[in-house]
Amino acid sequence: MPGPRKGRFFEFDAWVCIYPTLHPRSKVTRGNFKAWVGSYQDSLSALTTRVLPSSWGLDDWRRFAIEHLGLMSVSLNEAIDPAFNLASHRTKEYLARLETTLAQGLGPLLTPAEGENCGESVVKQLLGDSNCMLLGRSGLGKTFHLQHLAIRAPMQREVPLLVEASTISS
Repeated sequence: MPGPRKGRFFEFDAWVCIYPTLHPRSKVTRGNFKAWVGSYQDSLSALTTRVLPSSWGLDDWRRFAIEHLGLMSVSLNEAIDPAFNLASHRTKEYLARLETTLAQGLGPLLTPAEGENCGESVVKQLLGDSNCMLLGRSGLGKTFHLQHLAIRAPMQREVPLLVEASTISS
C-alpha cells in the first residue's frame, strides 16, 4: 500500500456532529484542526465539498477493503437489499456456530508417514477445484479430515453444508 503523504503517520480527519444544529449561543469551538465540530448540515456539506489529500488511489482503497477488511464487491441492488443482507448475516452466524461446534475437541491434523495420504495434504486436496471422494474402512479418519475441511472452507468463500448420510430402506 502507498505510504502516508508526509512523515510516518497517516492523517485522518475527525468530525463531531451535533444533530440537528448547534445551539446559537453555544460556546463549542468549530474545530481545533484535530477534530471539526459542527451541525448535521455542516457535516454533510464538508463531506461533499472538502477535498482530503491522499496518496491512495481508488485501486489502493479497493485492495485495502478486500485484503484487510475482508469486504467483497457487490452490486448496488445487493448492497441495499434487506433480504440479501439478512441472508448474508444468517450465513455468517451459521459459519460461526459450525466452526465452534466442529472445533470443539477436534485434534490437530496428523503428519503423514511416508506413503500415507492423510493430514494437510488431504485437506488441501479437498479444498481444491476438483471433486474428491474419500474412501476407506471405518476408523481411518474420513470424518476427522472432513471436519477440518468444513472449518477451512469459509476462508475460500465456500459454505459447507453437513448432511447426515443414512441408508434408506423401502
